[in-house]
Amino acid sequence: MFGIVAYIGECFGFAVLVTLIYMLAKPLKNRDEVKSWKVLINTFVVALIVPFAAVEVATRTVGKSMKETVEEAVASSDFEGDLNYYKVTSYNGKSARVVAVGTVEEPFVGDEKVVMAMTLTRDGDSWTADSYRFVSSNRHNTDGWSFPPYW
Repeated sequence: MFGIVAYIGECFGFAVLVTLIYMLAKPLKNRDEVKSWKVLINTFVVALIVPFAAVEVATRTVGKSMKETVEEAVASSDFEGDLNYYKVTSYNGKSARVVAVGTVEEPFVGDEKVVMAMTLTRDGDSWTADSYRFVSSNRHNTDGWSFPPYW
């Protein structure tokens, strides 16, 4: 939850900075015609959407070939639940960062969303998992967030 609030705050700060730069770059005679609140809102919405769109594009282009490797990495960890989805957060040709989100049944609590971050490297046509860590999990006593936030 804190990750979402921090993400929204970062996007708003970015939008304020871009709006200030935009307003300072305008000539004085044209500043009355410019509606700075429109620039702020548009920049804020774009800043919220662009990271998620970039992750979706990366997942759709290279994520299909990683499915088996992600499932094997989740199965080899102490993750005792179902894998809901995974997203490719960064990709550079030889390695990729993946965020995997799953559901675990916790006694007395119900369903808990668990987030894992993985580093995968390419070996020819296949992928291998180099490392993984739990980002958010009550059972593993971790409470972090990913960028962009997934839950």
